[in-house]
Amino acid sequence: MKNVKDKIIISAAVGFTAASGITPVFAQETTNAEVIKEDVEAKKTKKEKLEDSVKTAKSNLDDVKKVSDEKKADADAAKKELEDASAAQDKQYAVVENQYDKAYDSVNEDYQALLSKASDLEEEIASKQAELDQYTKNEESAAKNLEEAKKDLADKQAKLDEVNKELAKYDKTSIDVDLKTAETEQEKAQTAYNSAKQANEDAASALTIANGDLSAKKEALNTAQKAYDDAAADVNAKQEAVNAAQANVDSFTGSDALTNAQKELDQAKSDLVNAQAVAANAETVLNTANTELSAAETAQQTAQNEFNKSVESFNEAEKALEEATNKEADAIAARDQANKNVLNNKGLIENLTTCKSQHEKDVAAAEEAVKKAEQEYANGKTEKQLAQDELDKFEKDYAQDLNYISKGTQGFFEYLNDDLGKATAKVFDKTDSYYGKIADYVKLNEENDATDLDNMFAVIPYLKKMNTIREKHGLPILQVSMFQMALAQANSDWAQKNRGHSHILQNGASGSFGENLAWGPVDPYTGWYDEEKAYSDFIDDYKLKNPSATDDEIKDAAIAAGKYSVHSGGSIGHYKALINPNYNYFGMGYSSQGEYGCNYSQDFSQNQAPTDRVMSVEDFEGTLYSYKTNVDSIKRKRQEKIDAVNNASDDKSDLGVQQAKAELARLEKELQKDIDDLNTANANKTIFEQALSKATTDYETVHKDVVAKTEAKYKVESSKGEKEKQLNTAKENTEAKKKAKETAETNKATADKVVDDKQSQVNQLNSKINNWNASKTKAEKQLVDANIALNEAKGKLNGATENLTPAKKAYDDAAAAQAKAESDSKAANSAFVSADTLLQEKNDSLAKARKALANYNGAIKAVKDASDTVDAQSALIDKYTKAAEDASAAIKETTKKIILLVDSKDELDSKVEAKKKVLDVIDDVKANGSRANTSSITDEELLGYLDELAKEVDEFEELHIKFANANVKYMTLLSVYEEAKKDEAQAQTVYDEAMKALDTYIQETSKHAVKTENNTNKNNGVSTNKNGNTSGAKKTNSTNTGVETGLGLDVAMMGVATLGIVEAKRRSKKQ
Repeated sequence: MKNVKDKIIISAAVGFTAASGITPVFAQETTNAEVIKEDVEAKKTKKEKLEDSVKTAKSNLDDVKKVSDEKKADADAAKKELEDASAAQDKQYAVVENQYDKAYDSVNEDYQALLSKASDLEEEIASKQAELDQYTKNEESAAKNLEEAKKDLADKQAKLDEVNKELAKYDKTSIDVDLKTAETEQEKAQTAYNSAKQANEDAASALTIANGDLSAKKEALNTAQKAYDDAAADVNAKQEAVNAAQANVDSFTGSDALTNAQKELDQAKSDLVNAQAVAANAETVLNTANTELSAAETAQQTAQNEFNKSVESFNEAEKALEEATNKEADAIAARDQANKNVLNNKGLIENLTTCKSQHEKDVAAAEEAVKKAEQEYANGKTEKQLAQDELDKFEKDYAQDLNYISKGTQGFFEYLNDDLGKATAKVFDKTDSYYGKIADYVKLNEENDATDLDNMFAVIPYLKKMNTIREKHGLPILQVSMFQMALAQANSDWAQKNRGHSHILQNGASGSFGENLAWGPVDPYTGWYDEEKAYSDFIDDYKLKNPSATDDEIKDAAIAAGKYSVHSGGSIGHYKALINPNYNYFGMGYSSQGEYGCNYSQDFSQNQAPTDRVMSVEDFEGTLYSYKTNVDSIKRKRQEKIDAVNNASDDKSDLGVQQAKAELARLEKELQKDIDDLNTANANKTIFEQALSKATTDYETVHKDVVAKTEAKYKVESSKGEKEKQLNTAKENTEAKKKAKETAETNKATADKVVDDKQSQVNQLNSKINNWNASKTKAEKQLVDANIALNEAKGKLNGATENLTPAKKAYDDAAAAQAKAESDSKAANSAFVSADTLLQEKNDSLAKARKALANYNGAIKAVKDASDTVDAQSALIDKYTKAAEDASAAIKETTKKIILLVDSKDELDSKVEAKKKVLDVIDDVKANGSRANTSSITDEELLGYLDELAKEVDEFEELHIKFANANVKYMTLLSVYEEAKKDEAQAQTVYDEAMKALDTYIQETSKHAVKTENNTNKNNGVSTNKNGNTSGAKKTNSTNTGVETGLGLDVAMMGVATLGIVEAKRRSKKQ
């Protein structure tokens, strides 16, 4: 059966056809001017004939107009009928839509919700599947990691056994005794050394002073001696001048004086000639020396050039040898690596063969384990029961450890020693008559309490810093007392409520005791040591400079200088406690939360408590670290067991089966890996052997090249040596020639001076002979002057002699003092050397003792590190085991969830499909009304909606039929009206033409005729305008066909458009 949509389209098509294709039968009734056959009266004038044509055309136009008006009225009535039908149809459609929405929405909301849930389920299933894939990968990875971790654990355990054996070699008691002895002897040696050093420095200082005094006296003596020597030399010179003057005067005495002077002149002239000959010969020798030096320098340069060439050749040969040697080294490395590859591969094949055999056995055993696990599962307990069994067993196995853990630091003390535990328990006993005062504030093992294990571990850096300070002051380091640790912890808890000391310091032994307290999250040594030491040093210095200063004066000065210990209220007691030489043992407590924030307590004792346990800071740190690591491991494992109980289901656990199967799968993979690796190794055997053969050949080639390059280097090196010898010979020859030249230059200068002296003598003798009397008088005058100068010089010599004698005495005294100071310095230095030697011996002994302790501590640390490594590896195994268990449990749980989700999805899909069918029925009712099949609907409320919808749809279809018929009727009458309008337009045209013809005729007559004719026309009620158009008729007689036709078409198209709108609405079904 065709639906409403098809009906609307068919109706629209019929309506359009009726509007466009029907021709009205009365269209043939239209008349025009040609219908008139001939005038009735043949004798009428032309004017009368034209007027009759006008009358006839006018009558015909009126008739046609009447018909057109009638047809328009019919079309208007049909239009009104169409509009009413359209309004009724639209109104009913709105009712249908409203009823449809009620029915559709009542179902669609649930339908959409189901679709959304279905989409969410699909996403969740995909997500869970991804999780399942990841859990499967995790399980495989954990199994692989677990196997590798187990292998590593064996290696690490072997290492732990090894370092434990090494530790067993040490005797800690002997080490401590030796160290104590060495420290005592070193201290004595250090004291002796310091004394000897000071004495040596004092003696050296005295020697320096004596040397300085001797130097000053020596300088004074030298000055006096020089003055004496200069005066004596001046006396000698003046005496010689007197002697020369006397001789010169004497030369003028006697009858042969002039003759003797002439002889002296002749001899001088002869000497001058000889000196000139010697000078000429010296110049010849100098010229020869210059020539020989130039030749020698040229020969040296030639030898240098040859040597430079030999050096270049040697460098090139050396570089070539180095490159060849490097290639040889590379070839050796390549050969060794190739040989190593062959050997490694051989060993690998042997190992893989062994592993393959072992894994085959392991696989067989694992297959049996799977069968056993499956049998145990059939008779097994639930997951929760198994998990509880594991927890119960763990708590039973670790009952003692758990008891220690529950007591915090007290548990640690009990773990070290039962007697120690009993002693420290009294400190924490609230009923104890002495310690109860501070025990009241202890909250054993609570977080932030000083007895929390983490807080005891936190004080270790401060224990170390304490001994660093003691060493800085040359004091023995303190041992850590476990009893003092407990006491300090209780006092720290006390200090969280009380801003002061509890005065509970006794440990049951005699001796002195002390305590330091500090509050706040800062390094306590900032106040205890830094501030108070600065204040203490200031006090000592100020008292030294101001012996009578009062305490208040010192305090004010310290405040002004910024040295006052503000944080401790001017106390230096904490500082004094830190450096108290009577203390040998100490402990520290740290409470991390309380009324005063965190605080630190430090308790000292001279002697250790009865049943106490003492150890070095390093030993304490190692012991506590080992204990705490074990505690943390036990606590973690126990919590894992508790979590396992809480998270376990009440279903039977197939974890054992899964683990057995996982182990079997892992071993099968290992076996297959062995097979694959063995095949690869066998394939690599030939490759590695061929590579070794090639590497050996390559080595032999480059080795030959190294031999050749070595020989070449030796040859050029030999040549270089020969060239170097030649160069050295040339240099020696050049140096000799330089010296010969210098000698020749000296000889030439000497000869020239002799010539000058002889020439001067000749000139003087010539002057003497030529001016005899004047020269004699001058000589006598020179003798007198020389004697006067001699007497003056002798007077200065006497004065210098008087100054020299005391200077010599002062120098002799200073020399004696210096000798004694030098002797004392040597003796002091000898004593210092002996003290230094002894100190070095004692330092060596101390260093040896400390090294022994360091070695012991190193062994302890090695054991601790190895133990930590084993623990860490064990934890890693636990981690991988748990990871495998978690992954297996997650696989099981996720698989269950996926199955449930898939079942839910299937169920939901059925509901979605059911809702979809209901919506289809609703759409069918909207399309077909009461003809639709609603038998599948069981919901009474929805059936009520559908019955109402069907009635409304049926009513809409009836209204639509009426609308379609009204539309066809309107379109038909509209078409008839349009044809009538065409006839009216044609009659109008005939009438207009008749009027035009009459108007033309009238215009052709005379004016008189025109006037007469006009009168006649007026009487007839007809007139024409200037354009020949008839005037006087009502304007309504003129037909505006364009406007009317347009209106008609608009109305017609409106009907078609209305059909389109209706169709569009009916197609807007909700999805």
